[in-house]
Amino acid sequence: MDNLISLMKKTDKVKIIGIGTDIEFSIKDIKVEKYFGTYNLPDGEVATAPVKNSINGYITYNTKSVYNGIEFENIKLIFKDGKIIDCDCNNKEALENILNTDEGARYVGEFALGLNPYITHTMSDVLFDEKVYGSFCPDLQHLSALYFR
Repeated sequence: MDNLISLMKKTDKVKIIGIGTDIEFSIKDIKVEKYFGTYNLPDGEVATAPVKNSINGYITYNTKSVYNGIEFENIKLIFKDGKIIDCDCNNKEALENILNTDEGARYVGEFALGLNPYITHTMSDVLFDEKVYGSFCPDLQHLSALYFR
């Protein structure tokens, strides 16, 4: 975790390329934290946040997620200047309603890499899923590139 923190603290741009994903954003001068069992349980991630207006591109999630009892699959988010400008999934109307909750709902508040070695698969519970060991790329063969520069 400490090595990843050092890298992230020196990083300006993060670029992630994979199946259904080509996204870039800045984390320059944003605080980086490690969560290793002292804040909430389960724990196990190194986290920061993107510079608010820096995200451009698109990301597709390969895991199901449940929010307020609604299951979402195949979520794709499209960003321009930090804001989600379009989305798609199995229930686009419900996702749009969430994204329209308030002015901030279309912006990302966290970028983290999951590192909990005891959580090895998703279970449609964000509290656990975000900490899956290698959660940004649980299927490494489908991740083309993750760059920090």
